[in-house]
Amino acid sequence: VETVPSTAAPEAVLHVRGQVLPPEGEALPQGCMLEARSGSRRAVEQVDADGGFLWTLASAHWQVRALAGSDLGSEWRTVSPQTGSLPRLVLQLRPLRQVQGRVVDKQGKALADFGVVLVREDPAASRAAPGADPAAPLLARSAADGSFHFLDLGEGGVWLHAGTPGRAAGPVIRVQAAAAGDSLVHDVLADEVGALHLRLVSALGAGIPGAEVRLVSMGNGAADRRGRCDYGGKIEFEDLPCGQWSLTADSQHGAVVEQPVEVVAGTQELQFTVERGRGPRQRASRVK
Repeated sequence: VETVPSTAAPEAVLHVRGQVLPPEGEALPQGCMLEARSGSRRAVEQVDADGGFLWTLASAHWQVRALAGSDLGSEWRTVSPQTGSLPRLVLQLRPLRQVQGRVVDKQGKALADFGVVLVREDPAASRAAPGADPAAPLLARSAADGSFHFLDLGEGGVWLHAGTPGRAAGPVIRVQAAAAGDSLVHDVLADEVGALHLRLVSALGAGIPGAEVRLVSMGNGAADRRGRCDYGGKIEFEDLPCGQWSLTADSQHGAVVEQPVEVVAGTQELQFTVERGRGPRQRASRVK
């Protein structure tokens, strides 16, 4: 068998060497890693026990940083293809900054699955990932106990509010990003909260049991509520951020195609009529 040498040119590579330094007065943590980003490409590598590294990457412009667990990280550094020398990086670990808190209503009850918006006071001092706009709001969604976290922030203050980027559901507060692991928890008030009590009915007005209903916030796509109608065709969604939502539903009797719903403070009762194999006969009627 004759072997034909490959004519493909070898892929150009970039060699990066350097040193990861621990926080001042501390030993280098075990398991320290390197992270690199170039457009949509990602790469990770472990450093030596003494913090040294020699890393081979595809030839491109990369952003590189060091990480040690969830508490320590370095600034992002840029490395680019060079001729005749290896780019050398010194990456200084420092405590990562975070903001954590709870979304609560006027009575202090924790609100689950509620949007939270963070805006950096000084975007220039942020630790935004490469390619990200440091002035753009960061979005989070509260967990079942109302808690939320914004991780990997830079030094300085930030502004927080519950709701969506275009509509605050309560007061806007200023807080300081704290070192990761800090137990400080900020309560973010949501005093503009809505509820939707829905009923899906057939063309004859009978409730449709078991219909699957989905609500998606158009102001913060992270908010996504789902549920199934009871035997009377009823379903209730509580503690919703006010603003525009999109509603869809599906059942053996028909489907409610995407419908805009405006959530306002307080409770609304809405009814949707569907026909078998078709979309809704009418958009929605408010129940008095």
